Amino acid sequence: MNDVELKLTEWQGPVQELLFEFDPQKWNEKAKQIEALILERLQHLDHKSDSRDEKIALQDALTIVRVLKRDKLGAPGLE
Repeated sequence: MNDVELKLTEWQGPVQELLFEFDPQKWNEKAKQIEALILERLQHLDHKSDSRDEKIALQDALTIVRVLKRDKLGAPGLE
């Protein structure tokens, strides 16, 4: 496993787990944690020019979490 793969697993696993969480309270807490994890990683990558692919994947994951949040929790204005 290379360095990029290792970093991807830090946030990809939790995103995948979120898809299979059915308890609304647990889901909401996990979604908040994942959003924070993704945003933290994006901030870290802002200083690196060779991380374009991971930045795109993180943005996509963040969009997925926010759409799921809107749909599952009825949170308005999240897209």
